[in-house]
Amino acid sequence: RLLSRDSLGALVSLDFNRGDHFQSPGDRFLEMRNIRTHMMAENYGAIPAEFRSMKRIWPLGTEDHTDLTNRREHEAALFERGLSS
Repeated sequence: RLLSRDSLGALVSLDFNRGDHFQSPGDRFLEMRNIRTHMMAENYGAIPAEFRSMKRIWPLGTEDHTDLTNRREHEAALFERGLSS
């Protein structure tokens, strides 16, 4: 099954902004690895939660908190919109 343009766009945005770390070790890239696993299993419905889970990387009070947590939320919503189309 092919992803919609919206869902694919969310993944491209994530890759552009966080880098190609879908196989990188370490806690910082846990959700990236999970997305890769979900993609391989065609478990697309689980992916928006991984975008949202990444918000933990930029806790409240850090310089990038608002911008980056908003970006992850928008990507998650875009991916979900793509799933429903």
